[in-house]
Amino acid sequence: MIYCYYYLPVATSKEKVWDILIDKVEHPATYVSGVEEGEFRSLENGTRQRGMQRHGLVVKENIEVNETDRVTRFELEGHPDYEGYIENEVVEENGQTYLRYELRWEGKNGERPQEVQRWLDNTVKSTVDMAENS
Repeated sequence: MIYCYYYLPVATSKEKVWDILIDKVEHPATYVSGVEEGEFRSLENGTRQRGMQRHGLVVKENIEVNETDRVTRFELEGHPDYEGYIENEVVEENGQTYLRYELRWEGKNGERPQEVQRWLDNTVKSTVDMAENS
């Protein structure tokens, strides 16, 4: 299993970070390296589905957006190498805004944790930078 966890302070409001997380759901190429925009649709049950290309591979996700708790969850669907999810949460404690990222993926054909860690490090940094500088 590959498990990555981040809990980072962000120098902006919780509302701004939430807006960035929603934008990331709708426009992943802005935040995730190697991603090309793809198909995006909302389902009747409030779940969203997204299909996008990353380095020639079509990646499909079911996405849940919980506005009350400020949580987004991306569940992989039919990925050839991994199954699992990434969860993002905006937290406010004592007037400080934090961004929580959690990735739990199980490898199907052998794991490449260093590759996943580098990719996620860049994605988290990009999201924090965008929240603080836009």
